[in-house]
Amino acid sequence: MSFAFDPELPISKQVEQVLAAVAGGQVPPDIGKQIIDGIAALSDVRKNEELEERIIALEARELN
Repeated sequence: MSFAFDPELPISKQVEQVLAAVAGGQVPPDIGKQIIDGIAALSDVRKNEELEERIIALEARELN
């Protein structure tokens, strides 16, 4: 199984790529769901990292 996937695209576009692969019969629906779940989990991790960075930057500004 293989399909066109660009992990550098925004999360919504990544999910669209998976859905297109499922619709095109390149990826079974159950595997497509697993891939989308993985993308969502990674998105959550990225959000947390970005939030942490923003909080650190705000706290650093308050100290200066």
